[in-house]
Amino acid sequence: MIYTGGKTFNMIDEHGKEYEAKVIKRMKVKDTDLEYLIYSLPDETDTRDVPEEEKKVLILAARIEKNDNGEEELVDLDNENERIAVFEAFNEFYKRTLSE
Repeated sequence: MIYTGGKTFNMIDEHGKEYEAKVIKRMKVKDTDLEYLIYSLPDETDTRDVPEEEKKVLILAARIEKNDNGEEELVDLDNENERIAVFEAFNEFYKRTLSE
């Protein structure tokens, strides 16, 4: 999927359903070319009758890579160790943000 930047972007799931994803944090790994995007999607299992901003969301991560055309693409994190490391880094960022 091409990522064009911005605070939101559209995603299509494996069933062809389109969702608006919201960017939470773009993170670059120091001294590397690795860059990740943490984003949220609506949790379709939350059927509560509450305002949209109170509904549950799924927090996901993807690696940002450049394709042959120089466009940024989001790549799923298939490696469990990479997934854990990215979410641990995000958790540390989030904790620091809360304490400020």
